[in-house]
Amino acid sequence: MPLLIFRLVVLALFGSAVVAGLSLNVTIDDTFGDPVTGTQFVYSPADNWQSSSNCSECASTFAMAMVYDRTWTLSTHPGNATISFYGSAVYVYCIVSDHAAMAFLIDDKVDGYYIQTSSPNSTVDYNYPVYTSGDLPMGQHELTIMNGVVNFSSLAILDYIVYT
Repeated sequence: MPLLIFRLVVLALFGSAVVAGLSLNVTIDDTFGDPVTGTQFVYSPADNWQSSSNCSECASTFAMAMVYDRTWTLSTHPGNATISFYGSAVYVYCIVSDHAAMAFLIDDKVDGYYIQTSSPNSTVDYNYPVYTSGDLPMGQHELTIMNGVVNFSSLAILDYIVYT
């Protein structure tokens, strides 16, 4: 009975749930973390990442209405953003503006890359899917986003991830 009550509460809160085989999409904000488990991103080295919440002049840099939960975390130096989740799929969304070189690891294995070189007509793209993996075995996984994986300056602006 308690499991049924839990499932009904999840269904009421999130609109879809892991009830009778239905999946639940959970959005993890770069700053506020996972609303279901409380898990937070670990940024390393921490000095290589800057949060929008620690940058008062940065609000004018982006159209904040287009940014998930009005937060982002950026790095122009090599560094990692790591988070754990329980599911079978994960999607990484960034703000893309100029140049980026990122690798994506699932459970410590490289699973993909996103490379964008500079363009003279660069625009800012919001909610841009830089990595997707929809074929993971259901279970606990660790996602690591590595910035600066090639020999040029890389601008990684993490907005949020979604896992199923």
